[in-house]
Amino acid sequence: MVGSWGKEAQLSGTEESALIRHYDEWKEDLARAMECVAEEYKQHLREEGKNSADIWLAAAAAELGRRDGEATRRLFESIP
Repeated sequence: MVGSWGKEAQLSGTEESALIRHYDEWKEDLARAMECVAEEYKQHLREEGKNSADIWLAAAAAELGRRDGEATRRLFESIP
C-alpha cells in the first residue's frame, strides 16, 4: 500500500522509507492506544455510566485523530 503511494508521488527511496517507517509506527501506536482507550472506557463505563463513558470516548477518539493528523502533517512537511 505505502509503496504504491511512493511511486505515485514520485518519492525518493529515502522519502519512501520514511513514509513506510511512519506507517509501521502508526499502526503499532494505534494498536497500543486502542488497548488503552478500551481499558479506560471500561473504567468510565463502570464508574460513570454509559452516557458519560461515551462522551469521554468521543473526546479520546478526537484527540487520537488530532495527534495522528499532526504527526502525519509533520512527516509530509519534511518531504520536499
